[in-house]
Amino acid sequence: MPNGVPLKPLDDTVISWLFSSTDDGMDLAACELINAILGNAGQSGITQVIELRSQYGIPGFEPNGRAVRLDIYAKSIEGKIVNIEVTLGDNRDHNDRSIFNASKLMVQEAARGSATHLPKGYENEPDREEYLLRAHYMHSPQIIAINILNRVLRQDSDAFHHPMGMCYLQDGVLASDKMLIHNIELPRFAQILREREPNLDDPLELWLYSLTQAYTDTSMIMERMQMNPGLHAFMQKFDRAATDPDLLRWREKVYEGEMDLLARLASAREEAFEEGEAKGRAVGEAIGKTEGKLEVARILLMHHDLETVASYTGITVAELQAIKLPSS
Repeated sequence: MPNGVPLKPLDDTVISWLFSSTDDGMDLAACELINAILGNAGQSGITQVIELRSQYGIPGFEPNGRAVRLDIYAKSIEGKIVNIEVTLGDNRDHNDRSIFNASKLMVQEAARGSATHLPKGYENEPDREEYLLRAHYMHSPQIIAINILNRVLRQDSDAFHHPMGMCYLQDGVLASDKMLIHNIELPRFAQILREREPNLDDPLELWLYSLTQAYTDTSMIMERMQMNPGLHAFMQKFDRAATDPDLLRWREKVYEGEMDLLARLASAREEAFEEGEAKGRAVGEAIGKTEGKLEVARILLMHHDLETVASYTGITVAELQAIKLPSS
């Protein structure tokens, strides 16, 4: 493991490796996790995940030549599309990004499954193109975006789960369920756990507790794991993560890339200060190195939690908390 940093289920590379396919019971795990979130909002769940991918690039959509990649893409047997994004940094555009990605997914899936010819009985439809256009949006799937966040979006609420939908502004009545967003705020959940024990009879609390704390000691959730085959499969696969060569190579590559960025930025800062006056050079270099580290820390904080960034950069958690993160 890079720099002795322990594996955590919600690390970018780890969660992507865990949910990379339906093998090893991960279809059950994805189904249980999704249903725990939907059920907590009083929404109907799914019965089976038939397609599961990680780092999923939306086909045909590459702004600025770069593919838009989703952390986790899942498709249910009912045709629902679920995008799960895990963000441990301080990105502040989650809702806008979710709407944007969900709209692209909806167009993609509608085009993939829409009619290309008139069904029997409609051969003499007078406006063929209009009919096929209607078929596109009539058969568009439900898109569910789930954001697991390490920040608080709703400062006016103590809840940790915030479902969103397309509602009428006058009374909040749901206008369409074609696009739903669920924001899970981990700091709010952590606050609850500081005040009481987790309610392991609640599916969502069980899963969040497992993802954030119980993975280090499964004794508290052992009984629940026997009752929830998806959670059991998830924990079993996570136990294998520390020895999986593919995951470790992937994680090391990501780590090396981030450390290379740190070195290049620090070097650039040093070179810039070399151009300063000789009298202030020593001070300038020291400031340059510090600012270089802080600049990289800001970038790393968009993808990792405080403890991980602290271990990467040598900056203390207290210093990281004081960094003013860039707004979106």
